[in-house]
Amino acid sequence: MNKVSINENPDPWSKETENTLKIVSLNCAGLKAHFQDIKADARLLKGDIIHLVETSVKEDEDEDGFLLDGYNQRFIKNGNGKGIATYYDHEKFRPVEEVKTDKFQIAKFKHKVLDIINVYRSQSGNSLELLEHVKDQIEVGRITIITGDFNICFME
Repeated sequence: MNKVSINENPDPWSKETENTLKIVSLNCAGLKAHFQDIKADARLLKGDIIHLVETSVKEDEDEDGFLLDGYNQRFIKNGNGKGIATYYDHEKFRPVEEVKTDKFQIAKFKHKVLDIINVYRSQSGNSLELLEHVKDQIEVGRITIITGDFNICFME
């Protein structure tokens, strides 16, 4: 039984290791509607950085209603069906840049060895304009991970 036990044989995500970064990216389809689910998800909360997109947090909405224990947070609030929230371990990451337009939002975070860029693009957002903004965020020679929701239908 011990050979198949989840407690004795955790999957790589569940293992606590020193030289591993755990990155989460999720379209939460409305943070207010799903915050309690996110807060209760033990697997999700193993992430060192959690990128949420399509948060639908309004400009005047208080961020204190969306606190996660053990994480700092950054929001790009842009109203219904848009926006980004990032929860991060402040000892591993620091926010460095944000881009906010009506059609897309970008948040960049630095780690000692890599950068992480979180993107949300509305369906009507201009892909080429977004690409130019993302390219501006990338430092040549530095590892960059890009996460998010680009609202691109690969079938079309």
